[in-house]
Amino acid sequence: LNASNLHHAFFNRYSTIGLADSKASPCKESIAQITQLHNNLPEWLRSMNPLVQNNKCVLRFDNDSKIIAVGQNISNICGLSMTRLSMDNAAQVEDMFIECALPNLLCNRNSEFIMTSVPSGGYFNLACQGRTKIVWNVHRTGAVH
Repeated sequence: LNASNLHHAFFNRYSTIGLADSKASPCKESIAQITQLHNNLPEWLRSMNPLVQNNKCVLRFDNDSKIIAVGQNISNICGLSMTRLSMDNAAQVEDMFIECALPNLLCNRNSEFIMTSVPSGGYFNLACQGRTKIVWNVHRTGAVH
């Protein structure tokens, strides 16, 4: 998922990717991993879109794309126009956070909402079962039934 987020930010100008999780620390770990992935790119490729801001919560690229660790704090997401929200451990994220995030995604025509988790209830489980107001493309992998 981190490689996919790096690819999206690297090759899509002006994109904003939010990283969400049930806790803030995994989002910050993802920022560190994405930074390492970027640093491991060949120099000729990395120089095409260098990092202009790199801290524990935000990565900003030369093409005006950014990756932001939002955790599940609603105040971090309100008013943030995103092209992608990447949510790990989605079954543990509060439903209220997801309800606040959806309008921010829907304002962009080609936005993406990627949820990964093991099913254990909440909005994530309802989305997997097709029981939400929004039609989702659900891709099941592994031992999910």
